[in-house]
Amino acid sequence: MLLRTDSRLPHGCRLASYDVKFWDTRRIGDTSGGRWRIRWAVDDRERAKSFTTRELADGFLTGLKEAARDGQPFDSDTGLPASRP
Repeated sequence: MLLRTDSRLPHGCRLASYDVKFWDTRRIGDTSGGRWRIRWAVDDRERAKSFTTRELADGFLTGLKEAARDGQPFDSDTGLPASRP
């Protein structure tokens, strides 16, 4: 669902969405120590971010899920909640 936003949203968000999906944290073995990747989608556009530890990955994903649960719109350009820089 797209929502045109006004100037009250921070960081100049032009287009916001409440259509957000999350995937489980996964280990990726692209380095000797391994990394952890989270994936989410805003308006069916997939996003991914990798971290050196599972704790960091889970913490970031938890923040995204809390923002969605709190009803915050997500910026369609960055894929992040409007409240995040």
